[in-house]
Amino acid sequence: MRAPDLIARAVLVEPVIFESPTAPELGWRNPFIVGTLKRRRVFDSVEAMFQNFDRKPPFDSWDKSILRDYCEFGTRRNAEDQRELKCKPEIEARYYETSHDFDGLGRIVRAEVPLLVLFGARSDSLGITLSEKIASKLRHGRVVNVADTGHFMPMEKPADTAGMALDFLR
Repeated sequence: MRAPDLIARAVLVEPVIFESPTAPELGWRNPFIVGTLKRRRVFDSVEAMFQNFDRKPPFDSWDKSILRDYCEFGTRRNAEDQRELKCKPEIEARYYETSHDFDGLGRIVRAEVPLLVLFGARSDSLGITLSEKIASKLRHGRVVNVADTGHFMPMEKPADTAGMALDFLR
């Protein structure tokens, strides 16, 4: 850790991690980059955005109040009085493009502070495939695979996720 005095303990929810920075499974990035860049950016209203996402994965599993907040607070009014995403798809795509530059798995297993690492049991992320490896190597803390949640655990079960985090941080 570069600044160990800044963090006493941490909760990691569905960390996006890989076996190695050159892992072959990083092939998933290109479809994510392309899909992200094609993402719809503008909606007529918060309600129109909510209706668009309400029954579409991955949003269909989200708590409805969280989805509504995302539609309201994850957008801003534009000059045409429509709602536009605050996070431009080009910014999100850049995270996927540079994901190989960060050794998240290595940092987790070398952490000197207590960690609670939460994975959604039905997650489609690569992290869940590494949960046992992390659990066996983690020196301080624990790994929990949370039943009936996916990669968007905090949006699916906000009270449960917050409860686990608060219990750990106390």
